[in-house]
Amino acid sequence: MEALKQLKLGSTTAALINLNRVEVLKQHCFISLQAQISNELKQSNGSKQKLKSAFSDCDLLPNEILWRPKEAFSDGISSVSRSWYQIIQDHCNEQINKNDLAQAATLYPHNTPKTSEALYYRRIFEKYYAHKSSWIPYFWMPKWSGDTTDPSARTLKHYKQ
Repeated sequence: MEALKQLKLGSTTAALINLNRVEVLKQHCFISLQAQISNELKQSNGSKQKLKSAFSDCDLLPNEILWRPKEAFSDGISSVSRSWYQIIQDHCNEQINKNDLAQAATLYPHNTPKTSEALYYRRIFEKYYAHKSSWIPYFWMPKWSGDTTDPSARTLKHYKQ
């Protein structure tokens, strides 16, 4: 019964928001096995310590992969020296000049873009959905992000290299 609840919860969540999931999680046998594990074993320190420990002596994964810190979604696909968000920002800064950004409040009074990247995406949005900015009720930012304007995890003080 627990496995069925988890499968329904996973399907409902996936239907409501865009999440990337590992396909193995959809397999009933895996969910059933996971449901049998006691909660004390599941909740260690939030970084899957016990699961990582189980694989540490198997030589299935190199230790630098197994024990690496959790990455933000886009950071796992880029180098440490030049993050994906930096590559995007560089591209947007080439496309958007300071004068364009200064005029953004006049052109877009609702949810005014505050960065070159935000203005770049806003222009794309306006190209396909002209004058539909009310569809975007607000810009999402993590509640704990303080006064940063960039949603990338690497810009947050909580991020550890």
